[in-house]
Amino acid sequence: MRASKPKTMQDEIEIATKLRNKKISTLVECQTVNKKRLDNTSKNNQNQQQPNKRQNTGRAYTARHGEKKHYS
Repeated sequence: MRASKPKTMQDEIEIATKLRNKKISTLVECQTVNKKRLDNTSKNNQNQQQPNKRQNTGRAYTARHGEKKHYS
């Protein structure tokens, strides 16, 4: 930014245009980063481990305090 006042209307227009373009480019850059982050999250979610299809398999691996875990 300039510390002094613009000399002509053309200078004012140029400064306003530069500021607007900078704001738009910053917004587009943020949107691009967010889209990449969203795409990356979607890819990571597809590779998550699927839950066990057999019923009660989780019960064999959880034990109360003081109990032994029996793996069947």
